[in-house]
Amino acid sequence: MLDLAFHLLTLLLTLYVLIVDAWAKSGEGGSAATRAEAILQHMNTLYQAGKNERLRPTTGIFNAVINAWARSREEIAPRRAEQILEWMTKLHQSGNLDIQPDKYTFNTVIHAYAKSGGPVGAEKAEELLLKMHALHDAGNEQAKPDTITVCRVSRMFTCYVSSLILSHHLVPVQRCNQCLGKERRKRVSEGSRKAASQDAQLP
Repeated sequence: MLDLAFHLLTLLLTLYVLIVDAWAKSGEGGSAATRAEAILQHMNTLYQAGKNERLRPTTGIFNAVINAWARSREEIAPRRAEQILEWMTKLHQSGNLDIQPDKYTFNTVIHAYAKSGGPVGAEKAEELLLKMHALHDAGNEQAKPDTITVCRVSRMFTCYVSSLILSHHLVPVQRCNQCLGKERRKRVSEGSRKAASQDAQLP
């Protein structure tokens, strides 16, 4: 009987995630994102009230809600996605190890800012990239920037730089180039260390 109850609760958690994901992909914009977030809030309320331990929110459902906002194209979407990321960080720091921002979390928030464009989007992309490196350096392997991260940040800076060049604003252009150059050097350095490690293992 206990095994059956455990199985049903696990299925219930999976169902919550599937429903949120369905809203994210529904194409109903801000309405879908709001509904997805309401489901997450409901889950968290039940869990915090001690009514159902198995309804403890996980990284997966948080990522699904962030994705719903990123897809919504609402004006508030980037900031709302980032606020949910910050909520995840606070929960993890308070001891909830089932929740930890990963590269998908950050890539989705960066994508939300990419859709907003302009200087704010570019600055936020840089800020989020630096946070990913900081988390990875602190031991969160899941937060390590990947190819998608670098491509999205680079694309945002490229669009922003193009508009700045046309308007002859060269100081921000230099800052953008510095950010991308720093990221390239970091990845080259990581590649060199990895190659050296592999060489050391050779007979």
